[in-house]
Amino acid sequence: MIKKILLCAVFCLSAVLRLGGLELTVLGGLGNFSFDTKSTSPAGNGEFEGTLYPFALIRLDETVSDSLEFSGVIERDPVLRNRLRAEAKISSGLFTVSAGPVLGLFNSAESVIRPGVQAGIRFDLPGIIFAALDAGSTFGSSDSKGDYEARHGRLELGFWLPNIVNTISISEKSYDSREKKNLDVRNNILRYQYSADIYAKNVPFRVLLNLGYEILARSITDHAAFTFEEDLYNIIFLGAETSFNVKPNLSLIFGAETPVYSWGKKPLTKKDKLVLFEAYAGFTYTIK
Repeated sequence: MIKKILLCAVFCLSAVLRLGGLELTVLGGLGNFSFDTKSTSPAGNGEFEGTLYPFALIRLDETVSDSLEFSGVIERDPVLRNRLRAEAKISSGLFTVSAGPVLGLFNSAESVIRPGVQAGIRFDLPGIIFAALDAGSTFGSSDSKGDYEARHGRLELGFWLPNIVNTISISEKSYDSREKKNLDVRNNILRYQYSADIYAKNVPFRVLLNLGYEILARSITDHAAFTFEEDLYNIIFLGAETSFNVKPNLSLIFGAETPVYSWGKKPLTKKDKLVLFEAYAGFTYTIK
């Protein structure tokens, strides 16, 4: 199964690389909206301190025709960790379907490569409304030390207004791992978000505004002791992203996100003078 998934990923990425007119996106950043993902002990009645994490993404996109697109992504995600993804999108009329392999890479010494799959569907009435659903997961159980399952899902609904694309979305990411013989740790983010993508004709930049609410969760299950403990932290956030066209084939991207208000579920409390943030930068370059 792993060989088949790898061959499929290589095939999809090779198809993207062989085609002309590639669009390359590179992003990187830092943030601390997170529990310590390496910890195997609950915070309990302690303080949420925020743990610094890096994240990065390299993405290649190619539109072959009006009905066919390919993409390949390698990324470091704060929750899902290291992943390689390849995807093909096929459009027919009002609908677009997508599918491709997902590989977890070097996330544990015992499970160096973890294969999986992702799929999605999108409905568009151009200039009026759209809706999309996509999800993905790695395969395999989490019965032995080092095993893990990484899952993601997203549902979005949107509509167009003059010079604004409005999107309401619900998304979830989770990473379940077997840290010890009888100890499971789960890190999870559930996110509710409204986005406004603001643009204007013949203006060399656009602005994306995000507002929403997310729940950070970390649960620890000790099967030997028959115990389950969970830490929850809530964040109401505000974010912004802007992209500038500095050349016809080059855009620079800058973004940041910060809490408007945040609090822990009792007995978890917020550390005094805690500053939470997420910031990133990058570029999109079209290779002709």
